[in-house]
Amino acid sequence: MADIVHKGPLDMATGLVGEKTWKRRLFVLKSFKSSGTAALEFYKDLKKDFHKQEVKGILNLMDNYQVEIVNAELTNCKRKYCFDVKTLESTYRLAADSESDMDDWVHYLQIQTTIKPVQGLGEVVHVSCFVLFVGVSVL
Repeated sequence: MADIVHKGPLDMATGLVGEKTWKRRLFVLKSFKSSGTAALEFYKDLKKDFHKQEVKGILNLMDNYQVEIVNAELTNCKRKYCFDVKTLESTYRLAADSESDMDDWVHYLQIQTTIKPVQGLGEVVHVSCFVLFVGVSVL
């Protein structure tokens, strides 16, 4: 059984770089404590209860995924509060409605990889999730 960590609407970029279109989706971050993994699921209908919908897509958040906050002005992102979720398979560009919503998503995505149980050993292993600030200039 999965615990729901966070949920809410996000815009998701689709298509090739430079030709991206954006689709609004309901995202649900789930934690699977028995396996120590997490998944970010998304659903098409924002108004309908996600329990009553078919999952549109799943981002399996295994160890070593990264979350990068994207500077929209320096990267030509068409949304203001962008962040990338990079897995071994792909990179997903997401955008929140506000800076506080973006910060919440980044925080919840980070804590999913902080402490994970090792099955059968009863030990705790620390796994890293990196948050990078892309396109931010430091003076």
